[in-house]
Amino acid sequence: LIHSEAVGRLDATYKLLEMDTEGPVSGEKAVDAVYMCLTAYSTGVNISTLSRETLDSTCKSVETQFPQWANTKALIQEARDQVAPALQVLEFSDTELILEMASEKMGHRVDEG
Repeated sequence: LIHSEAVGRLDATYKLLEMDTEGPVSGEKAVDAVYMCLTAYSTGVNISTLSRETLDSTCKSVETQFPQWANTKALIQEARDQVAPALQVLEFSDTELILEMASEKMGHRVDEG
């Protein structure tokens, strides 16, 4: 993902999940937002046009159709541990870095596989 595009997708994900980009969120919520953002991107859907229910359904569908997609959560958690290992709450900028790092890790895995 290009940085500005990735930030826009993450911002749209935060809005859909009713999370505040101006305030801190739990590390767990940040990881979930990155996961949903990457899942929507990988399926080619425009997250800003989705309802929460459709996004949840899309994630479940991808997990069912592509069991290896579960590895994505591990990659995101690895990125989170590298970006902010000691923090319990994260700012939007931290979550941006996690998204960027997870995207890079996914790209490397695709190149290797």
